[in-house]
Amino acid sequence: MYNHSKLVTNFLWVSPSMESFHSLVNKNVINQKHYTSGKMNQYKHDLLEQKYDENMNARREEIEEKQIQKENLSSHFFEVELETTFDLLLQALEMHNENAVLESLSTISSAIINFMPKKPFYQYFIKNNFPQIFKNILENPPTELIFQNTLWTLSQVYLVCVRYSELDILNEFQKINIFDFLLSLRNRINNELLPYYLNLMSYFCLLDSKTRDRVLENLLFLEKDIYFDDFENDELIRQASFVVFRSTLSFPIPNYTSINFNYKRWIVTFLLENDLNLENESKYYFLGSILNLCSEPSFINELFNFHFEGYINRFDYHHTNDELIINTLLKIQIKMTNVSQEKMEFNYIVLMEIGCSKFYSCIHNAFKLFRNGIEFRPNDRPFSNTLITQKFLESLNSGIYEIKYEFIKCIYSILNFCCDEDIIRLVPFLIPCICQFLVISDEEKIIGKILTEILMIFQKGDNYGLTDEYRRLFEEHDCFEFLLNLIHNTNETCYGADIYRMIDEIEHFSKSSKNVMNED
Repeated sequence: MYNHSKLVTNFLWVSPSMESFHSLVNKNVINQKHYTSGKMNQYKHDLLEQKYDENMNARREEIEEKQIQKENLSSHFFEVELETTFDLLLQALEMHNENAVLESLSTISSAIINFMPKKPFYQYFIKNNFPQIFKNILENPPTELIFQNTLWTLSQVYLVCVRYSELDILNEFQKINIFDFLLSLRNRINNELLPYYLNLMSYFCLLDSKTRDRVLENLLFLEKDIYFDDFENDELIRQASFVVFRSTLSFPIPNYTSINFNYKRWIVTFLLENDLNLENESKYYFLGSILNLCSEPSFINELFNFHFEGYINRFDYHHTNDELIINTLLKIQIKMTNVSQEKMEFNYIVLMEIGCSKFYSCIHNAFKLFRNGIEFRPNDRPFSNTLITQKFLESLNSGIYEIKYEFIKCIYSILNFCCDEDIIRLVPFLIPCICQFLVISDEEKIIGKILTEILMIFQKGDNYGLTDEYRRLFEEHDCFEFLLNLIHNTNETCYGADIYRMIDEIEHFSKSSKNVMNED
């Protein structure tokens, strides 16, 4: 029997090409606190104009949400129709009406994936013995097309059962020994049916490690040359790649199987040798498999043995429009960096371009790698490079709120890990950016980080007699006036003690700086 502790429910449910990436809206509200200062007010005015467009996006998002609610309301009625369709399937089978069987199977598979059924439907499914009915159809299919559609419909049933841990149905299938039965069908599966068959068998990789191992040893290991031989057969390679991906999701993979085959090594070498032949979806499944295996530090060392860092560095991000692939590569690079910073290389300009791109899900990982480069590889000195510095400042000034915040986190790393020479050269350009971001930030955590960075700037300036210069730049951008207004004109007292403490320390640094200059 299957139980919740063994069942894997965290995996990709539909192929990336079928996923819709909804537009993501910047929901951060501009600070509307009373503030009367020339330069800050002008900047705030510009931000409010930008906010108009963001509000329009938010309105569109609200309309989309109402549409989703409307669809959810109709799902109950659709579920009743789904049961009716199953009844029609039974009637069509009894009457040997092949067209009606096909129509019912097509409706059922579409309904299950588009309107995830609720508990009453599963009870109906078991009560009417549909697991056995599906097995009977596969055992004696009237036509190959019905056989194909039954495989696909059964895949959709397994999809929702595994996703929502519908153990009752899974156990019903186990009672009739469906897995061994499906394995026995392999000799009847031709090349046309093979993608449907592999898609269904991939779900058994998610049930438990023993079942997963049987899928691999009986299908993938013995027949991998059949599945991956014809690169023009995208669908077959895609579904075989899906088996690989799901096989690595949760259960550890031994280095060698009972047939003395190093599966993990094969996954890496196959990708490296066939990267140009794989279409994006299959490539994503192999990269996803490698990312799954990166939970083992020993496997990451194996990646270095294969010089996988070179593959990452050579990857053409500029001509790749696949967000999932890019984000997966970033995650793998982060994992490899955690094991060996010395062996990794960082293309800081590319990381900024990814972080500022339309690929919203990549922002965090791209900037995390950017910070890793600053923190773990001080000898890189990226800000001694004029192009990197210029790109950094331009992107910081032009980015949306989320991107500006990522750059603010980068500034914290710069102040902590870069050499003094690079910091001193950067600070006059960073101060206006910090002041501008301060205006639009109303989260305590973010304001606290900015206050820390301001203090770090003055600490660094104190060592070189630059405190008064830095203070002039902050005052020129009305930073201190804004902070005092933040305390006096709002209830944001949580910042008050920190702000006053920071101003006191700045006064101390200012006096200290004058003493340094007098000594000079």
